[in-house]
Amino acid sequence: MKNRIRILCVIVVSTGFALALPCRDTNSAALRRGQARQATCSKEALAALNMIPKLNYNCGENDEDDLKSAKRRAALRAYLRKLESSARASWWAASVDDLNACLITNEVRELTESERREPGYTEVYGDQSARLLVVRDPCVKYSYMTRNAFVLQRAVGRVYATQVLDAFYTRADPGVRAELGALNGETLIIVKTDFADGFSPPTLSGTYSVYVIDPRSHHAVPKKLFMEQGNLTNQFEYAQYLFEDEQLYKQWSAPELMRNGRLLPEFYVYSLNENKLTRDTYVWKHKYYALQ
Repeated sequence: MKNRIRILCVIVVSTGFALALPCRDTNSAALRRGQARQATCSKEALAALNMIPKLNYNCGENDEDDLKSAKRRAALRAYLRKLESSARASWWAASVDDLNACLITNEVRELTESERREPGYTEVYGDQSARLLVVRDPCVKYSYMTRNAFVLQRAVGRVYATQVLDAFYTRADPGVRAELGALNGETLIIVKTDFADGFSPPTLSGTYSVYVIDPRSHHAVPKKLFMEQGNLTNQFEYAQYLFEDEQLYKQWSAPELMRNGRLLPEFYVYSLNENKLTRDTYVWKHKYYALQ
């Protein structure tokens, strides 16, 4: 059953045709979870990784206080400034595969066979100009994986950092992923989160949160690409399931918004109703997706 949860949270459907929207050449293998992981943590990647500071602050008496405390908010603002000053050229030059291998080993060596097979918790996504960095929160511990995520953008001779996930928690593997692309000359960052609570059976869901790099501020801002109940939003949530029926399990797949840096002309959402799958189609309407 544990393997079912892992597979369910990372499976991606391959449907539709690529939409001829402006896009930049990105290494999608380095942006997606579930791809073959490089086997070695190199000396250069480990040194670059060690430049990135750890998030630390004094913990309060309970989780709720930690999340809302003025000390935590101040610590996060200070951490943004540290990221902007510490993400140097060598960190950008290192591939995300090498950096993530070092996150697993914390030493210069090849990954073991078991490390290669395990899903791991990839914490860096992106390319040489924009990246998503995922770090664990030292104090807020709703789950064994409560994390924060930051978009780093390198432009005009400096680095700009924006927080896009704040104390996100889940018991799903890997929990957080990201993919980069472009739309009308703007850099798109699609952050995918998989949520699973600790109950039995668990509540499962997936969410796409879309951001764009503002060309003036160079910070990540929400990009409202989804029309939901008459309102535009930058987030799209869908249900995930644990299937007892093997055929339903094979037929279900998560919606796919982007392929090779290009938004697809439509995506599909499969829902389970009375032990049957139904499919909704969301179509690109030149500026946003809407239910067909």
